[in-house]
Amino acid sequence: MVDYKKLRSEIEDDPLRRGDNGMEDRAITDSLHAEDRERTTYLVTAGQLLNSLDITEYDALDSVDKAKVNVLLSMAEAFDIGAGTNARGWLDDAFTPGSTTIANLTASKISRQEELGLGNVLVGHIADARRFG
Repeated sequence: MVDYKKLRSEIEDDPLRRGDNGMEDRAITDSLHAEDRERTTYLVTAGQLLNSLDITEYDALDSVDKAKVNVLLSMAEAFDIGAGTNARGWLDDAFTPGSTTIANLTASKISRQEELGLGNVLVGHIADARRFG
């Protein structure tokens, strides 16, 4: 569900100075969908972990560390890799600090709509936010 009040505020206040207030609805939607925002992530899916793995690093793991990583890869739901969590501990045990895998996993590009928690914003939502937000 789109948060229309937050969406309208983003359009009108234009905190990133993208020119949202003067854009057409389609351009605003495209701007909100662009994955151009840096964020350190803490909640990840097995798919994101898989895409973050450096294969050379993974292949070099011993059987215990590989088993822990495989458990995370089999998770059906997103899991927290924030400091102090078991998942982060397993990853830190398996991969050295500064490893490509950890760097890939903890820094990612996200969209502005994700950053704001707006939900999946469609063109029609922009018009609704302008009218009713």
